[in-house]
Amino acid sequence: MKENLKYLLVLIVMMTGLFATAQQCNYAGTTDGYDQDNYHFIVDMSCVPAGNNIDNVVINNFVDHYSSPGGSTGWCGNWWNFDIVINGNVEAAGQCGGDIMAFDYSQFAPITSLEFVIHDLDNWYDHVYVDIDADMFYSTSGGGGAGNFNCTLDCPGDMVVYLDPGDCCWAAQYNARTEGDCATNYDTILVQPVPQNGFVNTFDPTNYPEWDPSTTAFGTVAQGPFLLNGPGSVVTGAAAGYTTWSAFDMTNLPTELKFYGRTRYDSPGQCANTGGDGALYNYTMINFIAPYTGSITFNWDYHTDNANGPYYDRFGYMTNGNWNPYNAIIDIFGNNDQSGTFTRHMNEGQSITLFIWGLYDGDCSANVNLSNLVYSADPYTDGIVLVDGPAIGDPICDGETQTVKLHLLEGGQAIDSCLFDITVHEYQNPTTTLACNDHVQISVDDNCVGMVLPDMILEGGPYGCYDDYTVQIFSSMPDNVTGAIGDIPNPAPLGNWVVGIYDETGNNCWSTITVLDKIPPTIECACPVGGEFPAGSVAP
Repeated sequence: MKENLKYLLVLIVMMTGLFATAQQCNYAGTTDGYDQDNYHFIVDMSCVPAGNNIDNVVINNFVDHYSSPGGSTGWCGNWWNFDIVINGNVEAAGQCGGDIMAFDYSQFAPITSLEFVIHDLDNWYDHVYVDIDADMFYSTSGGGGAGNFNCTLDCPGDMVVYLDPGDCCWAAQYNARTEGDCATNYDTILVQPVPQNGFVNTFDPTNYPEWDPSTTAFGTVAQGPFLLNGPGSVVTGAAAGYTTWSAFDMTNLPTELKFYGRTRYDSPGQCANTGGDGALYNYTMINFIAPYTGSITFNWDYHTDNANGPYYDRFGYMTNGNWNPYNAIIDIFGNNDQSGTFTRHMNEGQSITLFIWGLYDGDCSANVNLSNLVYSADPYTDGIVLVDGPAIGDPICDGETQTVKLHLLEGGQAIDSCLFDITVHEYQNPTTTLACNDHVQISVDDNCVGMVLPDMILEGGPYGCYDDYTVQIFSSMPDNVTGAIGDIPNPAPLGNWVVGIYDETGNNCWSTITVLDKIPPTIECACPVGGEFPAGSVAP
């Protein structure tokens, strides 16, 4: 009997190691947003150790307050409601506290994210605070989670590629797919976008023209991906003639961007620290559009010279063209100098517009300096994802070996992975006999010089990587071609020249070139206003 009990205890211990064990942790917090903003109230699941599956979430408390953390309750269903968003998908719409607490979240396990997205019902911009208390129940196992181990990732083995004649690099090409009993089969390799750091790409204001706000009080998404109103403002130019001052200081792009507000009666230079006399009374605005679903974060520093304080010079934001000038980022009852960090989750195509609103017809408005902008994509949770190595289309050059690492994700967990190498070699057995075109015409660029490249001159072949050939340009044929160094620079100026092409062993061939200008000329002149033949007319 004792022997049997001993074996039973051993079996129990072994089974404990084989089967998942349930544990739990808690999140409790208060966060705020606005009901016309589609704001995401996010349940922080960071208490769950990495590598574990969240099997269920129990919402112990969900209370939404109007205007302040301890504000009045009971407005959900009349003024706003919430969508329950699990793993990025809306699973229940138009919910309030009781429904949210009663909802069965376990049916969507493993749960990788949980958010409550607010929606407006009364066409009024309300500031909402939400208290959330949630228990996360998660499982641990020797296998690192309850992934679908019958679904596997099929990848190529190590690859060796030989370049085509003339090529120096190869655009990476490879495939992967899922096999087995998979909930969803994939054959597309996902690449996580690189975070945008600073005012670059989509967020670079120099890429876009200024918006002319002469017809409406504020801009919307329809007017462009990036709105700037300031020196191009018809209102400012017509009313005050301050067209030589800008509402924006882009001196420190892409690290920093500064913009200014302006009140109706500002005069140039009267506000020592403000500037911005070219800003539009009474809004200056900047609009960003999300290139993909992710989060925007930046630091801000606010200053106003207004003797009445920031209440009359507000720095705030709106989203998706839903205008609300009372949606302030600063403390409108605070100091004239403030700073902070702004973070916002955005879906692809959504916009966020920052503004300075000068609502008092006094002197001296505000300026805001934006810095350390980062836009990061939400991480992928399902599919085949590139973890390391070149993406499809990335160049791999002669002599390089690159390692590709892929993960198969399910619910944010890696259930399979693979590694393979790609090695690229130069074209094999290129010709050692070089042949040049007799004569080649080269067109100049906007700087009136023409770049001469080996593939422009060589003919025949097959040749190796063109980068391995040297171009020498001469004013006349050199007496000794061996190791000769040209006396004409490359890019070459206008004229007729002699060109020698050398390979790495000294073999060479020769050509003549004509560098010529094919760019149509333009005439620009400062014409006097009026006169017998004013600008735009043609003299007989």
